[in-house]
Amino acid sequence: MSAPAVAPVDDTAELYLIGAALWTRRLDLLPVLGVVLPADFADPRARVAWELITHVAVEQGATPDPQLVVNAARHVGRSGTDHALGRFHEYVFAAYEVPNRQGLDYYAHAVREASFRRNAARLGTELQQHATSASMDLLVDFLRDRTSDLADQYQRVTWLRAPRREEPPQ
Repeated sequence: MSAPAVAPVDDTAELYLIGAALWTRRLDLLPVLGVVLPADFADPRARVAWELITHVAVEQGATPDPQLVVNAARHVGRSGTDHALGRFHEYVFAAYEVPNRQGLDYYAHAVREASFRRNAARLGTELQQHATSASMDLLVDFLRDRTSDLADQYQRVTWLRAPRREEPPQ
């Protein structure tokens, strides 16, 4: 039996979410920063950009823009080499030029849903492995822990879809 096919990663929503975040006022951005996590991004550049947008908005108390995000990369040591910083700079400014600047909630939901689906697929693979090799106690513990994690992730997906609002799930 062959391994299950994994859907290719479409990082368009990730790029557009970064772009929309760079056009969004800090106070409007904060609730989304609490729901979409860096781990939700498949593209490492988007993951780092989201971490730095969060840094600028939360720790610096500023509305993120491309230059603040690139400067934060330099100052918090996330830039690596000058070449890597230059490529990151290009990525951030490309995101800033996205066509839809109003789609923060839409793209946040798309990124969260894609992450949820990747995690559900990963859970399926791990479940197959545990079902054939783990003891019954370990299998039950695994199921309890992972389905709870997946349920928490699902809450974050559905919160983004709902009209605002209540506090985002933790």
